[in-house]
Amino acid sequence: MGRDRPERELPRGRVPGGRSPLRSVLANDAPVYDDYGVQARYLTEYAQTYVQTSCGPFRGRAASMDLGGGVRLHCETANRGLLQWIRYPANRIGIGFDLGRNETQVDGVPLGPGRFVVGLPECRVHMHCPSGSVRAVILIDLATLEATAGPMPRTLRPDLRGSSVRDAPRLVAALRTRTAALWQAVVIGGERLVQGNLGNHVVATIKSEIALQEQIGHLPRVDRPGSYRTYGRAIREMAADPAEKLDLPALARKTGRSARSIQAAFARHAGSTPSRCANALRLARARSLLSTDDRALIGEVAAGCGFFDQSHFNRLYRAQFGEVPSNRRPKNEH
Repeated sequence: MGRDRPERELPRGRVPGGRSPLRSVLANDAPVYDDYGVQARYLTEYAQTYVQTSCGPFRGRAASMDLGGGVRLHCETANRGLLQWIRYPANRIGIGFDLGRNETQVDGVPLGPGRFVVGLPECRVHMHCPSGSVRAVILIDLATLEATAGPMPRTLRPDLRGSSVRDAPRLVAALRTRTAALWQAVVIGGERLVQGNLGNHVVATIKSEIALQEQIGHLPRVDRPGSYRTYGRAIREMAADPAEKLDLPALARKTGRSARSIQAAFARHAGSTPSRCANALRLARARSLLSTDDRALIGEVAAGCGFFDQSHFNRLYRAQFGEVPSNRRPKNEH
């Protein structure tokens, strides 16, 4: 992974040319990753798993900013479609929303311009992130949430567990605008703002606004569509044994769904076919093994992931990742 640029401090001072600091960081100044595995480790507490679902070299950017008081602002973008599994730590919640036009799906629910997702402690979230999607999340330590002034909204109560998507266009518009303003303030003001408990102010504002939205009844929960249950069962079966070649009739029997309904569910919630997703899971497993095990031969890794024709494996691998399998061997890192 020698092409990965090291993580570095975000720029201080004004952004040249009057560009939006948030847009500038995502477009020019944040670390560039050509390996989604590196990007997945950017927030190691979250036990993230990424699977690239569209073909071609991966280019992702992730930028994280400390707002002080146990609050961080994280933004992420990728040029390829991804399936992402996230497990939140026991001491933190996240409020996530789309910044771009391409809709991220969280547990089958598209976010788009007017919805946000709340991830409570220890919840598990499954995301489909289309090519070119841009996401932001405000990460809050549980102790900070409980200690910051203001009423505790029901939506943020940690004892409820799980995750939920809420429909609140005005609130999300405010979060999007304030995210850009926060980024600009910290880029320009630097440590002075962080030391001034900017994070606590952000949390207090979020708590009061969500509580107000709850009181006036404009914060409904968006339920997962019925087809997501079909997709969820199928993708869990496939992810449990990614080396197994896809047998759609067998998958239909295991999930109690018809083959046609499975295909429709994958088109809706993964933007792909079951066969394409199965290959993506197998190739992701192969790439991980090639990156970490320098003793196994490439053919052995390919066979262990269900590819018994190495030349066919090499072609699929190169189409998927824009590189040959030997590029992932640890000895090639420099």
